[in-house]
Amino acid sequence: MDLIKVLSEQYMKPELPELNVGDTVRITVRVKEGSRERNQAFEGTIIAKK
Repeated sequence: MDLIKVLSEQYMKPELPELNVGDTVRITVRVKEGSRERNQAFEGTIIAKK
């Protein structure tokens, strides 16, 4: 099996919500700056799906 797939499956939620164009989403990203680490939140509207 692909190593990345195996490792990412550990952190994936079993049920993902259905997302549609026009939905507002908030994503939190962990940012590391030097020795500090913080969470940065991004919020936006879905404008397209692939």
